[in-house]
Amino acid sequence: NLSLDLPYWEGSGGVHIIIREVRSSWAMGRNILRMQAIATIVAGLALAFGLIILLRILVLHPLRAVARHMRLVNTSGDYHQALPNIWDDELGDLAADYNRLLDAINLRNDSLEKLNRELESIAYIDRLTGLANRRLFDRQSSQEIRRLKREHRSDAHNGHFGLIMVDVDFFKQYNDLYGHLEGDTCLATLGACMAACLRRATDLACRFGGEEFVILLPECDINGAMAVAE
Repeated sequence: NLSLDLPYWEGSGGVHIIIREVRSSWAMGRNILRMQAIATIVAGLALAFGLIILLRILVLHPLRAVARHMRLVNTSGDYHQALPNIWDDELGDLAADYNRLLDAINLRNDSLEKLNRELESIAYIDRLTGLANRRLFDRQSSQEIRRLKREHRSDAHNGHFGLIMVDVDFFKQYNDLYGHLEGDTCLATLGACMAACLRRATDLACRFGGEEFVILLPECDINGAMAVAE
């Protein structure tokens, strides 16, 4: 407490002023300010924590789900796995755009596969006769020989592998007499005739080169090969 005596200028006596509890009031105000500051900080931390949780629920978790789905698609290579669209906001728009991108990729992949099949067909087909070409014959005959070797080692089975070689006689004279266009027609007609003589899906008629043809007959003995040849 602080006591202060001041003179009274207009009369006798004086003015006695007493100031009490100034320091205790200041300390109380300071404590109040400290508590308010602490309360403000705690409220701010609680709000920030709540915003973080809300951000994780509304944004981070959906984004992680999208990222996991993208990794799964990229790892498996299956672009038909559409992303489930369960959001009605910007994430939903992102999922829709992502699924449209997958559809475009699938469409392009289907087109590429179709084109590859066509290119493979062209690579293995003789354009003039429509029969298999020498490249396909080499591949199929090698596979057939390897198959027979495996069967022979496994069960001592003596398999049969028929092969007919066809050479068109006097084709050069025919070509010189009637021209190359008629010669091509002749070869195409002969190719169609050979293909029509085959009864099994595994049999393969090929144009070996020029006017030479070859017919591959898996699991066919000499008698069957002679019958096809006749």
